[in-house]
Amino acid sequence: TVRVSLSVAASAGCRQVVLATGGKSEKLAGRILSELPPESFVQIADFFDFSVREASRKGFRGIIHSAFFGKVVKMAQGHPYTHAHTVLWPMRLDAEASQPDSATKSGRPTPPATPSNCCSNKRL
Repeated sequence: TVRVSLSVAASAGCRQVVLATGGKSEKLAGRILSELPPESFVQIADFFDFSVREASRKGFRGIIHSAFFGKVVKMAQGHPYTHAHTVLWPMRLDAEASQPDSATKSGRPTPPATPSNCCSNKRL
């Protein structure tokens, strides 16, 4: 169904697609990217690698991902299929995140990131 959905988006003249891993991530992306036509939103489930390759093969100029944190970590690690039963969560990341920030040397957690000290507020 991913291939068919991408074909529909291409036939509808979409220049970019939003690859969402599920209904919640698709709904969120739809609120943020409300200017895009509905055909540009494609649910890909756990088929990350296949979906990116297929979207690229179909010539989309832009590919946007909408996914929850755990899926994004698995994608960044290069896993082509991100289902929880196939790819184990890297517990090392949890262990490292729970350690005191060595940069502060006080053992206190680093203050939370805000738009002024972390990133821009630009829309996608």
